[in-house]
Amino acid sequence: MSSSKLMFSSEQVDIQDVETHKQFRAKIEEWSTWLSGDETHAIIPHLHEMIWNHAVFRIVNESRRINFHKKFMSQNRILAEFIDQSYVSFQATAVRRQLERSNRTPERQVISLQRLLDDVEKNRELITRENYLSVNGLPYEWEPVRDKCYERLQPSRGMVLWGEQTGPKAWDAGRKKHILFDQLSGVDAESRCRSDTISDDVFSKLKDLMSSKVLVKLRECTNKLIAHAADECSRKSSPEGPQYFAINEIEDCHEIFIRVANALGNEI
Repeated sequence: MSSSKLMFSSEQVDIQDVETHKQFRAKIEEWSTWLSGDETHAIIPHLHEMIWNHAVFRIVNESRRINFHKKFMSQNRILAEFIDQSYVSFQATAVRRQLERSNRTPERQVISLQRLLDDVEKNRELITRENYLSVNGLPYEWEPVRDKCYERLQPSRGMVLWGEQTGPKAWDAGRKKHILFDQLSGVDAESRCRSDTISDDVFSKLKDLMSSKVLVKLRECTNKLIAHAADECSRKSSPEGPQYFAINEIEDCHEIFIRVANALGNEI
């Protein structure tokens, strides 16, 4: 698999478990492609599209409210119904799209936030502390790098020198990544190990977010009112029956998706 998304080769990074690192790099490539590799199918562009669609609808809705007694195109009943129905259909299917799980049939495989979360958890043993730092080529042992940097500062005569943010000389970035991984792994700084992995609690919290009541409601609504016409037995399978949703519930879904995507893409 190509390593175009990774700034540093395996030979340039500070790792000891070579085989695990090789598998880790392959997964990083795959996950990065799912997140942002394609404008049509990737997760991040789709989340942007969801939020932009919602923002435009909010603007149109507010203009209708302000100009309620005036004759504008947006006040036309047919046009208003078209706008409302388009918004509801788009947002409902967009939410369900991100909740789709992996399909066993390759021809029906999907890219979704839920599949990404499931796959990251499934391969969590690859996200070791040393691999975590290696993404940006950061030094695992950052203290000696810092000391050498301070030695170079002695003859600088008060000049300001900018520290590097990536690569083997970026000691402060390495220090901060260690601290972040301490939080993700639940390991104290004194007990750090190259093979530390992310704790179960982190994934449990993310899975709880993706199982939130509002997401379940939107998925149920899409399955039984929008994407499909549910028969009587299907409708009765839900305690309250399929229900439509409010605008604020759409915003709640956006917030959940952004939190999970940020946790996976930036923190994990």
